[in-house]
Amino acid sequence: MKYALIFRSLKNVKYSFAPLIASLEKTDLLQDIDILFVKKIDQIKEYDGEYAEIIVAFSFMTFDLDQIITDLTDLRKLNLKTPYSTIAGGPHISGDPKSGQTLGFDSIFPGDGEATIRQYCADLLAGHRKKIYDGTLHPIDLNDYPPFPTHKDHLMFIPIEITRGCPFGCKYCATSYIAGRKIRDRDIDQIIEYLAWSVPYDKLMARFITPNAFGYSSPNGVRPNLDILEKLFFRIRQVGIKQLYFGSFPSEVRPESVTPEVLKLITKYCDNQSLVIGIQSGSEEMLKRMKRGHTLEDGERAISLTRKFGIEPLVDFIFGLPGETPQDRRDTLNWMTRINRKYGARIHAHVFMPLVGSPWANTETEPLDPKTLSYLGRFAQEQRLYGQWFSQQKLAKKVQRWKQMGLINPPEHD
Repeated sequence: MKYALIFRSLKNVKYSFAPLIASLEKTDLLQDIDILFVKKIDQIKEYDGEYAEIIVAFSFMTFDLDQIITDLTDLRKLNLKTPYSTIAGGPHISGDPKSGQTLGFDSIFPGDGEATIRQYCADLLAGHRKKIYDGTLHPIDLNDYPPFPTHKDHLMFIPIEITRGCPFGCKYCATSYIAGRKIRDRDIDQIIEYLAWSVPYDKLMARFITPNAFGYSSPNGVRPNLDILEKLFFRIRQVGIKQLYFGSFPSEVRPESVTPEVLKLITKYCDNQSLVIGIQSGSEEMLKRMKRGHTLEDGERAISLTRKFGIEPLVDFIFGLPGETPQDRRDTLNWMTRINRKYGARIHAHVFMPLVGSPWANTETEPLDPKTLSYLGRFAQEQRLYGQWFSQQKLAKKVQRWKQMGLINPPEHD
């Protein structure tokens, strides 16, 4: 009998499974393993008795923990006749592998999963499996693995990840510490190959996953490589893509990477009406404490240039950062207000949530005072600001509770 590898779909990590399935498609392992998907745990009952074993795969963020705990409980309640195992990877497991064991997963997958999922499946068929498949030990070359699956039974058209890793190491962010500080870019030829493959399916929009879109193939992760970017954009248009977005959701750009030259390329080749610029704070002191690596002068220059080229700046700010003082917060609100009035920048507001895997994983969110909350609410009503800052306050409190319960044990990072 075959084995069933069942992926549990969650909204927050809807792109996570695509590269894993794409990786398995390039092997002969799927001759003995069927890939299946469920949106609810009770759907697994449909496959009971049909397979030698069911492996239920989870990929999740810390803020999905309530759902994961519920799913694992519901899975036990199904009383399956077929033997089953649970495996997990994704941002939370990568940032806090110990919690995967606390939650009771049979195998966990920190870091890159494209190679380790192959090893797990090979071990499954050979009859011996490990508890930990550590993808941080040997970071992959993106070009050795396809960005998304193409088999008719697993089709997933998702934004293509063109860069993994980040050299900057901001304290609030886990990317540099999970994916590494060495930038790994996907080659243009492979990007074009998969976009061209999508066109006959009438998938004519191109979006990308990258920590800093304008840093693609940059020698230092900041200075745009204009020749490479123009080559990429030109070839994307050649294969028949009708809508091309670069530096907007689900990616962003660093302010010091925004130059007149790169914006000329955006207006020439891309369909961007907006550009997501990560500033994060309007306090110079706070920028230094979080090791952001740019100044407010860099930020205003980027916002001004973006507006001059007819593109709306969408600017990220984080409130409630560890050690944030009343003066830091006033500085941020004042700076935020000024760039909105002067440049028409739209504000994307966040509340700091301690991310496992980041240097600030073991800190707490500074509570937002009523005046700040009122300010954010008024800006939102006037459609000058958007974001999930209200719900993020509740999530931050949940994280603290999960730590107290011992469900989260994030390791320390310098």
